[in-house]
Amino acid sequence: METESAGGGVAQRQRRRFFMAALPRYVAIPAMAEESLRRHTPLRWFARTASEDVEIEGRMIRRHDRVYLLYGAGNLDPLAFDAPRSLSPGGRKNAAHLAFGVGMHRCVGMPLAQLELKVAVEEILAHSDDIVLDGEINWTSLVEPRHIPVRLCGFTRPAVCGDV
Repeated sequence: METESAGGGVAQRQRRRFFMAALPRYVAIPAMAEESLRRHTPLRWFARTASEDVEIEGRMIRRHDRVYLLYGAGNLDPLAFDAPRSLSPGGRKNAAHLAFGVGMHRCVGMPLAQLELKVAVEEILAHSDDIVLDGEINWTSLVEPRHIPVRLCGFTRPAVCGDV
């Protein structure tokens, strides 16, 4: 499973208290999974080599120049998404994110990764009411969590999580 997106969603949830909002679970889980992928893009950049000279918004890119496609930045583009830095648990009108690339270079494993994330969230929520942060997040860099300690609360676990 893409733990970057799942873990990033949990970390963001702690800041925003968005998890599942007031939506029924069958509606919220797929939308939340996609929104987590958009906000916590597993593939942040990809390099390409320009095959010909081209001008984009006044900048010249010459043939053989290296170009870095910043998918993470594209997923935070205010021209593409309203309030792009926040999570929208009910999904967005424009759900077309770049988490798995785009066009002919889109990740062939995208449907499997999406399904894994959706099933993981469904299974976690089938055995708990909530997920709360249970310690400090250990980061590998500014944007990639290495370890996110969490505690499941409710249903099959003691409901002693309190209001985080």
